[in-house]
Amino acid sequence: MFRTAINNMTLSAQVFTLVLLLVADRSSSAQIPDSGGDGPRAGVRYTNTWAVQIAGGDVTLARELAEKHGFQKVSHIFDDIYTFESLTKETTFSLQQKELLLQKDPQILWWQRQKVAGCELFRDITWRNATITDPKWGEQAWYMNATGRLSMRIVQAWNQCRVGRGVTVAAIDDGLWTENKDIKPNYDATASYDVAHDDADPNPSARDSHGTSAAGIIAAAANDFCGVGVAPSAKIAGIRMFANGVTLTDALQAKALVSSLDKVDIYSCSWGTPRLGFSLEEMKPLEKAALQKGMTQGRGGKGAIYVFAAGNGGEGERDSCAYDKFTNAVNTIGISGMTEEGRMLKTGEKCSAMMATVIGKSTDDSSQRGNIYSPGNGAEVCTTDFAESSAAAPIAAGIIALALEANPNLTWRDVQHLIARTSTRGFVSNPPDPRVKWITNAVGFTVSSSFGFGLLNAEALVKSAVNWSTVPPVQTCDVRDNTSINETLPRTVTPSVNGCQIRNLEHVRVYMLARFESRGLLKVTLQSPSGTESLLIPGRPNDNWSSYLEVTVTSVQFWGERPEGNWTLKFESTTGDANHTGILYDYNITFYGTASGNLPMPTTPSGTTTPSSGAPPCGPTSSSGTSRGHTFSVVSITVILIFLLVLS
Repeated sequence: MFRTAINNMTLSAQVFTLVLLLVADRSSSAQIPDSGGDGPRAGVRYTNTWAVQIAGGDVTLARELAEKHGFQKVSHIFDDIYTFESLTKETTFSLQQKELLLQKDPQILWWQRQKVAGCELFRDITWRNATITDPKWGEQAWYMNATGRLSMRIVQAWNQCRVGRGVTVAAIDDGLWTENKDIKPNYDATASYDVAHDDADPNPSARDSHGTSAAGIIAAAANDFCGVGVAPSAKIAGIRMFANGVTLTDALQAKALVSSLDKVDIYSCSWGTPRLGFSLEEMKPLEKAALQKGMTQGRGGKGAIYVFAAGNGGEGERDSCAYDKFTNAVNTIGISGMTEEGRMLKTGEKCSAMMATVIGKSTDDSSQRGNIYSPGNGAEVCTTDFAESSAAAPIAAGIIALALEANPNLTWRDVQHLIARTSTRGFVSNPPDPRVKWITNAVGFTVSSSFGFGLLNAEALVKSAVNWSTVPPVQTCDVRDNTSINETLPRTVTPSVNGCQIRNLEHVRVYMLARFESRGLLKVTLQSPSGTESLLIPGRPNDNWSSYLEVTVTSVQFWGERPEGNWTLKFESTTGDANHTGILYDYNITFYGTASGNLPMPTTPSGTTTPSSGAPPCGPTSSSGTSRGHTFSVVSITVILIFLLVLS
């Protein structure tokens, strides 16, 4: 595979090749049929497109090689990765011949035929558009400027002069209506792209407005139209990945995840694995390489921030973000939504990788008041009820933009540490939501599979960001117990960690490959040496498409603990039936964290928000000249909007 050409590659290209080979090696090493995907009934759909790695990465050479091997279309993905696509009708034999030609060509270092990717937009249950020509700030206050017990304290962050200036946020979605009155003032054409059609115009088809609404929630301008974005002075970009008639592949998703990487600070992603109750995909090589590139090269080496919606498949515990490959990546931030009273949304999902939550809405929940206003498909269209986790991710992206304005030097790991330490946690709704369970780990972090570290607190986040010191470099340790491989399930395995230099855990990732009665019946929990227990795999009642489960799942619930000692990984049936049996073919636990033992602990009190005090440096004040926390007069809100309008 390497051939002599690899000696002339750059270091980064060599590392990328090794990543691809290692991934391919692991995925091909399991000698088990149907070890992943959606099971034998779902099948695999291949496209007429190959992703290829070209020695040297030259675009002219890529075009020559494509023509040489009978491909009509060439697209650059990133670095030295391209796609070759056959636009003519091909027989199975002719496609196999193309594969052989690619394999034999010494200038092609790696290749992979592209499958149809299993990802979809997290669309709302219902959708309504209305032409509204007046500002809707007053009707946004229930979530943007909540006065109850729980608040994201966005206005209080604005009071600190943090409105997203100097930060660019991109919505990877179905496009962006660039002429919409709320989008146009902050639109950044240089950071936008249509990866679906490989051109610079991100405008969608006439009926698509999902991406525009997401972008507006992030950075709708403070003007005389519709509502105001969370970061109304941030720049907004559109990266169009979803489009009618365009097949989504690993290469296309990878290209979107690093599109305009030199310009974009935050990527907002309201999409993921389809929430059908049985869909499952492991991270593919190019997706993994793209996230790695974003993590190491984005924002001048500080790392791009990837915010992912947790999904809308949780009603009746039908699905869980535990099975979503993007939410479980270490350098993504998984976000859920909750009601203003602190309940999960009706469609909300749970998983141990969840980082935080925001106040949002389920479109079919009559118990919730208010609408979420955002721009729609046209110059003067304002949408109502853009909701679910589709709205949650852009709200979080906007809040993070405020923090990056406060401190542009934050790394992607700094942002996660700040979220863990400043979010409002431990709250209980009235009446209590039985789906929400908080645990406090051994070092004092209170976390939940429903809400992660809690409700994002914009004010606390930006205040803490100002003087935040960059966390030490990440360390990793791996562990597995070989004596448990190929043993029967149910089973409890107890791998021991010794000699690991980590003193403050961040992420714990568990790869597992198992066969069970039905993979939807398999439940997996992990317990740390300190006694903290995290539910990794909850099971899914409708997931009977396959007996094989291959998945990598992440937990942030051991944050701050030490990994040294005996861990307990328990595999059992969701029903407790001992007759549900299977085999554990493989597993591996990877620990991520720092060698430093002196990182700060959470800063906001549990179950409530902290009232601000003292005169803010800019923005509105009360009549006495001091901030009154949640209480804002009509005059004060008017001053905010005028202030933001001037800035924009």
